[in-house]
Amino acid sequence: MPKIEILPDNKSFDIDGDKSLLEGSLKNEVPHVNACGGNGKCSTCRIWLLEGVENCEARNETEEEMAKSLKFGPEIRLACQTKIKGDVKYRRLIIDDADLEITSTSQPIGSEKEVAILFTDIRGFTSFSEKHPPYDVLFILNRHFNQMSKIVETNGGLVDNYVGDSLFAIFGMENEKDAVFYAVKSGVEMLEEVDKMKAYMKAMYGEDFEIGIGIHYGKVVAGEIGRGKKVKKTVIGDNVNLASRIESANKQADTRFLVSEVVYEKVKDDVISDDFVRIKVPGKDKKFTLYEINGLKKKASDNVIQKEGRNYQKVLDLGNLPSNTQKEISLNNKDILLINNNGEVLAIDSRCPHADLPFKDSKINGDCQIECKWHHSFFDIKSGNVTKWCNEEPNEEEKAKEIKVYPIVIEGEDIFISFD
Repeated sequence: MPKIEILPDNKSFDIDGDKSLLEGSLKNEVPHVNACGGNGKCSTCRIWLLEGVENCEARNETEEEMAKSLKFGPEIRLACQTKIKGDVKYRRLIIDDADLEITSTSQPIGSEKEVAILFTDIRGFTSFSEKHPPYDVLFILNRHFNQMSKIVETNGGLVDNYVGDSLFAIFGMENEKDAVFYAVKSGVEMLEEVDKMKAYMKAMYGEDFEIGIGIHYGKVVAGEIGRGKKVKKTVIGDNVNLASRIESANKQADTRFLVSEVVYEKVKDDVISDDFVRIKVPGKDKKFTLYEINGLKKKASDNVIQKEGRNYQKVLDLGNLPSNTQKEISLNNKDILLINNNGEVLAIDSRCPHADLPFKDSKINGDCQIECKWHHSFFDIKSGNVTKWCNEEPNEEEKAKEIKVYPIVIEGEDIFISFD
């Protein structure tokens, strides 16, 4: 008979092949939660298979429906519906009432994904903070993170968290296409932005700062964390920790931008890398080969096309701009708002001409007009014309304050913009 081993109970016993894992648990006095009575109507008996996934019978229709709804990976099964043909080892995922409270069948649980993980950290910012008023420190941090976040979002990434003067971003959560390349591209653009900011910092505060960047790629558990309106997407796992330690290794290697070997192998044809280091990162026993990234190779033909006498530059994968969403990007010293309005992609100036405030997250009505969320001016997102100015009809002078609309071309899954 097949044998099952259960954690955290540390129990093991044989089970009849025609019995479900839940039946085997209960028969052997394991307090296995099953709110619906083991009828496949809830997910409270779910288990995480640690060994023997291949020894489980295929999901039946009832379990398959639940698995699709909650986005279960192959290692997450309903004990009440699972039968086995060989030995398995699993962990019960719901242990007590506290687990039940945070585990609802209406909420998907974590799933394994392969993503690129980027960490940045400002060098010497503690010293800067001690020399300047707290309000100035907050202002500089907000300015810095605002620019860094724009770069991440332009490249299809997700800013997961800000901790002190550090930033943590993920690439590949929604669209895995070229996630590693866009993570590295973000890192290069971040360094360029920090270099541009140095003159401002010198003029305003008499000093500037550097940042360190580290990127790794690998499997993580992706899911949601938090409660109520504070729920957010995040990833956890050893590969997240490794990415953070790669960033920290910049201090030891006297570099600004390091990536793991797996990242380098995926982007080596697209990047300039002048050196590599063999280094032991904190918390790991072995040495890692890390590559310094010095820039991107120029491949203009890959990112520029010509249509009807105009040059169009690739700005984003279409998969990173789902229907009825907006994304702010910075390109060619311009701030642009990309809009997917019911499947039609448009690009406009990202800031309202009334008070130079950002349009992002402003509503778009059925007449293809964007309503500035700040002072309720309306603009046609196809022509750029003003249709209402601060709750009034625009006069002749104010009609001149139209917004710039940029020509768009969609080629395959890529969005191209013309700046001609």
